[in-house]
Amino acid sequence: MDRPKRISTTLMLYGFCLLMVAMPCEAPAATDPAKRKRDFNSDWKFILDPLIDASGYVFDDSGWETVSIPHDYSMPLMDSPQQTSGGGVVGPFSIDSEGGAFTGHTTGGVGWYRKTFLLDESDRGKIINVHFDGIYAESEVWINGHKVGFRPNGYVPFYYDLTPFLHIGSKPNVIAVSCRNLGANSRWYAGSGIYRYVHLTVTDPVHVDTWGLHVSTDRLNKKRAKLSVSTTLANRSEMGARVLVLSEIVDHNGVAVARRTKEQDVAAGEQATSLVSLEVNDPRPWSPKDPYRYLVRIALFINGRPVDSVEEKIGIRTIRIDARNGLRINGESVLLKGANIHHDHGFLGARAYSAAEARKVAALKANGFNALRTSHNPPSEALLEACDQLGVMVINEFFDMWERPKKPDDYHQYFSQWHENDLAHVIARDKNRASVMAWSIGNEINERADSSGIAIAKQLVDLTRRLDPTRPVTAGVCDFWDHKGRPWEDTDLAFQFLDVAGYNYGHEHYASDHQRHPQRVMLGTESYAQEAYDNWRKVQEFPYVIGDFIWTGMDYIGEAGIGHSVLDQKAEGNLLPWPWYNAWCGDLDITGSKKPQSYYRDVVWQRSSLEVAVRPPDPQGSVLYTSKWGWPSEQRSWTWPGKEGQPLTLAIYSPGPFVTVTHNGAQVAHRGVDAGSKWITLLEIPYAPGDISVVASDGKRVIARRTLHTTGKPAALRIVADRPMEDQGGDGLIFAHIEVIDEKGNVVPNANAEIALEVNGAGTLIGAGNADPTDLTSFNNPKPKAFQGKAFAVIKMEKGNGMLVFRASAEGLEGAVTFL
Repeated sequence: MDRPKRISTTLMLYGFCLLMVAMPCEAPAATDPAKRKRDFNSDWKFILDPLIDASGYVFDDSGWETVSIPHDYSMPLMDSPQQTSGGGVVGPFSIDSEGGAFTGHTTGGVGWYRKTFLLDESDRGKIINVHFDGIYAESEVWINGHKVGFRPNGYVPFYYDLTPFLHIGSKPNVIAVSCRNLGANSRWYAGSGIYRYVHLTVTDPVHVDTWGLHVSTDRLNKKRAKLSVSTTLANRSEMGARVLVLSEIVDHNGVAVARRTKEQDVAAGEQATSLVSLEVNDPRPWSPKDPYRYLVRIALFINGRPVDSVEEKIGIRTIRIDARNGLRINGESVLLKGANIHHDHGFLGARAYSAAEARKVAALKANGFNALRTSHNPPSEALLEACDQLGVMVINEFFDMWERPKKPDDYHQYFSQWHENDLAHVIARDKNRASVMAWSIGNEINERADSSGIAIAKQLVDLTRRLDPTRPVTAGVCDFWDHKGRPWEDTDLAFQFLDVAGYNYGHEHYASDHQRHPQRVMLGTESYAQEAYDNWRKVQEFPYVIGDFIWTGMDYIGEAGIGHSVLDQKAEGNLLPWPWYNAWCGDLDITGSKKPQSYYRDVVWQRSSLEVAVRPPDPQGSVLYTSKWGWPSEQRSWTWPGKEGQPLTLAIYSPGPFVTVTHNGAQVAHRGVDAGSKWITLLEIPYAPGDISVVASDGKRVIARRTLHTTGKPAALRIVADRPMEDQGGDGLIFAHIEVIDEKGNVVPNANAEIALEVNGAGTLIGAGNADPTDLTSFNNPKPKAFQGKAFAVIKMEKGNGMLVFRASAEGLEGAVTFL
């Protein structure tokens, strides 16, 4: 009966744009996507208390601490109450921590959050969801006393529909969240609480479903890109609706380069999918070298009235992988220079501020990495946004265990019931990310080659491909250290369903496995820094090996001391005891500064022709233990007071072919670089203050020169502040290195002065410390000691206008001040 009306409406809307793509036109006015998503991160109340039940609508939380999200109650801020538990306690650390060295001696507990908020009359009749990007760990959520859900996985995004229980108008709403970080549930520092962002979505009953937009590149060449745009529509009203769906692609200049409309019927209480194909002329593809992104806009109209709109940034790119050609992005060969990363941010704990995520990604890319593996869990949305923007490829990993535990209280308890839902949520959230190049179904899974694990692997791979057929599936597989006696060849059972076989510490198997499986594509999903040369040579030599991922790109809390190089302290089970809290295996330290292995990697990757470091002498009778994940103790320093006359080992990293060493102007060594040295030349030079200079040459001309100077005495402090270029959350974070310098401005590498930090004005000091992996006073102490001449601070600026003054002072040194 209503067909004439539908035809009339359709003709009227098509009149806005008769040819859509072929002719320039004005699109129908859409709703503002920004109004759809509401910030929900401020003014939460928090308490750490396992004995209360704060889920009810009526509850007195006036005495609780007021916090903002992201929040991590395992790592309280400086002005927050300090956690205490029996035994040795320093700031957030406890020698009695259940996680022990694995979690960096940090504590968890049961935390409660409550937030009171109002909804006005404009929200009546709307559908309102709350979205959490991650809560560690076992979380429950209530709205106005009604329980809306439970989630056990601390790394997975999720959302709840609050609509049936909300108050509109003057009566306030109360959302309550409890989370439990109890027992031995992690092999690394996880953090506790609502450590990633929260937001509300407010939509009409007819709307684009949560994560309901999916854009894929079907075909790409220099002249044209063909995209499929799939939009899932939800109708929460009591009547069917005919919806006009406007889909468009917009470039950096705000110009729509492709546009199409389609009508879609959606029955009451149902969903429907609108699928259109769009073509972009003269496309600019996304790649690690040029991470150009377009904006996809979807607008919904009913009878000419705008009802919803969403937008999402995408990269137009293709990925092809095979054993003959390796990895090709947009048809060009790419070798993955990868880093594994854990999710914490040192002195901020697990707080996933977008500024901190962007800073981490930028620091790793600046040091040569073009790919990250999110070991061993899904990352924050903020980290993926930084990778998209900066052009860093991502292996997005789902799980660290399946049905068998790695820790007694970990996610294995919930895997059977929750893994399908959790995996689906991650793919739904991240499927449009240009940076996400592959999904990983697991890491070093105990049952990986057993009948139960084989069945799980097939189910996970099938599910992943069904939800996203555009990306390869991988996993990190190791030898059978956990099943003594099983041969390496049994890993074929773990690899059989994967598109890319991930080898953890297994480069010696590449060639022989290729003989057995010539079509297998291989990837070094974890490797040791000490084997960087061997791993990278095989990536360059074997087309079927597409890259190598170091463990790790950056130091992190937990797995304390796994990368140690220490005297007379042999580790038990690879980890070191209190006071070690930091893994110390990163190419970058916990402040983001380069460590010696990063300079060696620069040479291996041929980003540098020469790097030099110094290994101090071991005390007589002592034994130096360096772990498999570690690096020999080195510093880029020729300042060694008290070592006069003693031989120091000069570590020279260069392909040569010749290296020459001069000490205070006199030549003391000239060597050819041994072909089998893996570009490492070690020379013993007696120490005397002054300059030591190393030249790499081809015998006729200088290729590169590096000089180390003996610094003067500490004279002053210097502040070097860094504000990340991308701060999607508007967090206003500033990261500052505080350096102890001599009169000539050189950092004094042996300075360990206590530095007093002070912030005045529109900001707060929220973290401070140094890179020392054993300094437990770092995190909540506004007077950190310098380590190797440097300390570090994180400052959070208040929103709005205002001057911030940051001062650093130390006894006997000229202070420093900066205005931010």
